[in-house]
Amino acid sequence: MTIAEGWVYAEPAEGKYDFSTIEKSLAAVEPYQKNLTICLFPFPVPNWLNNDSKVQTYKVPHAGPGFTTPVPWDERGLARWEALCKALSEYRVKDASQGGKLVPLRDHPLLFAVHCWPMGMNGIRDIAMVSGRGTPLHATPNYSRDALTTGILRSTHAMVDHFPKQFRCVPFFRIMDKVASPSLDQHLVSALKKEFWRGQGAPQVGLLQENLSAGGPNASGGSVLIQEKSGCSPPPGRVHVYRSTMADSRKREILRIS
Repeated sequence: MTIAEGWVYAEPAEGKYDFSTIEKSLAAVEPYQKNLTICLFPFPVPNWLNNDSKVQTYKVPHAGPGFTTPVPWDERGLARWEALCKALSEYRVKDASQGGKLVPLRDHPLLFAVHCWPMGMNGIRDIAMVSGRGTPLHATPNYSRDALTTGILRSTHAMVDHFPKQFRCVPFFRIMDKVASPSLDQHLVSALKKEFWRGQGAPQVGLLQENLSAGGPNASGGSVLIQEKSGCSPPPGRVHVYRSTMADSRKREILRIS
């Protein structure tokens, strides 16, 4: 089972958290011994953060009216996202396998996976550039590849570091800027690999997409994820694609970087 929760509901006031929906979802699967996957979305963004005069915001033209959010490299936005992920991991829930003992959420045996959404983005992608609506991320004031990369890595660490026992995956789609080579999606895959791929042992993070389609990351005419799946950048056998069926019954493709 997958539960999706938006930031505005998980932290309606600064430092005041409400994880009751996630707790109820865990309690619902426990009698059936089913696993839970958590998608903690960095949107809708709480007004107390968007209205902060020190926060740089922009608008993501998602479905409908879209949403306003701090840019992915905004320091205050990142700090609050890191605090939220830490608080979620430490939130105490009942573990029926231990007679109802309260344990940190990160230690619950039925918590299987967490999605690592980058703060300030609807996954790693630029909806404005793909859809032709709104201002592309690379045209946003103070944009640079270094700033974006640092923000994405910090957002990913916020989940990876606080949920060490779970499978972690980053939603990764097509994204470009004005630099032709390497393309931005290639650059970001390389940065994620360098940061989280240790070459041995358990995977540190994966890359997730609804499907490996032409609408996904596009580098040199083909999907970055397909290139990673079949290419030879990592040692053979270290990169795998997994299929899983989520709560909405759509097939997902997960590239595991081990």
